[in-house]
Amino acid sequence: MIQALNTPSEGKVQQGIVYALTRMALKRQAPHRSVVTKATHAGDVQSGQLGDVRVLEVEKVLVVYEVKAFSLDQAAVDRI
Repeated sequence: MIQALNTPSEGKVQQGIVYALTRMALKRQAPHRSVVTKATHAGDVQSGQLGDVRVLEVEKVLVVYEVKAFSLDQAAVDRI
């Protein structure tokens, strides 16, 4: 898993992993919720969607994940 997360892929591999893990967890805990993702490198404005991976209940957005192709340290998180 760590090797896959560290694969240089401009976020493509990482976004797929976030999607798959989220979908797997929700399938067990809340099968009525859906997980959707958008094309990698599609900006929020271009796609009309916030974030890269979203959890929905019907049409209501419950959780949004923004996947990055680089590591974030605490200083970067604090700036965001």
